[in-house]
Amino acid sequence: MSDNINSAEYWNARFATGDWEAKHGRWQTRSFAEKHVDLLRLPRTFDGSLLDFGCALGDALAVYRNRFPRADLYGCDHSKEAIEQCREEHGNVAEFIHGDCDSVPNVDVIIASNVVEHITDDHLVVRKLLYAAYIN
Repeated sequence: MSDNINSAEYWNARFATGDWEAKHGRWQTRSFAEKHVDLLRLPRTFDGSLLDFGCALGDALAVYRNRFPRADLYGCDHSKEAIEQCREEHGNVAEFIHGDCDSVPNVDVIIASNVVEHITDDHLVVRKLLYAAYIN
């Protein structure tokens, strides 16, 4: 496994080996998402589009689906392993994209929970994410 925690190789290994689950990553993702739904101040009838950028294994998307049943949901992660697992487990909840900030579709809301600190060029990536939400 790569020592660079910002690399796709590092995250592919964490997701493939089960290390993410062993270190309670899934629980953390869900618990953060449960807090986000209140902070977003979106109505339960929200029928726009929402993207979880750096979605890991997609656990937040189930929380978002429960709160916003009419929304179009997307998850994006640069780990191919994570996206494959997302599609298997949560493919009925959201559309999953393997890629980076240049792969993000135009959406109404972007959540990047617990991910920006893992991005090498975080300022550039955040600007691109803001643009993706803005042009919608």
